[in-house]
Amino acid sequence: MFHEFGHALHAMMSNVEYPSFAGTNTPTDFVEFPSQFNEHWALDSTVLASYARHYQTGAPMPAELVDKVAGRAPSIRGSHSRNTWPPRCSTWAWHTVPSEAPPQNVDTFEPNALRKYHVDLRNVPPRYHTTYFAHIWSGGYAAGYYAYLWSEVLDDDAYAWFTEHGASPARTVRGSAR
Repeated sequence: MFHEFGHALHAMMSNVEYPSFAGTNTPTDFVEFPSQFNEHWALDSTVLASYARHYQTGAPMPAELVDKVAGRAPSIRGSHSRNTWPPRCSTWAWHTVPSEAPPQNVDTFEPNALRKYHVDLRNVPPRYHTTYFAHIWSGGYAAGYYAYLWSEVLDDDAYAWFTEHGASPARTVRGSAR
């Protein structure tokens, strides 16, 4: 929700003559910045308390569960990296096949590409595969799916700047941020 709302804010605040990728005419390595930056607020305790409520009673999430969820953030980031590296590598491999090469067999090409880039972990199979992962062929990414990496650097730096300079989601949510 936070990620996609970041895209929505980006689109609503864009004013471009020739809209392209995501309607914003934004370079691929920046288009994910607003959405990924917005994700930082999801686990903030103040923001979390405003939406993480019991579906029947409306009671806020207990503090010990909030701490448990927030404490998982590093492992979630690791899982995210593990889920995104294989498709980054396979998209790169697909888009570097020479145009004169014969058609490739997806059932052998993808595993070979993952081995080539050392992301073929037998005990942790890829979450996304060539046969259904739309970012490989469409949506404006093609071989540029790696651009999420640069967006992560940008969004982490921006979030750090905000927190180092006293911005807090509580002030932002309540509308008193400057």
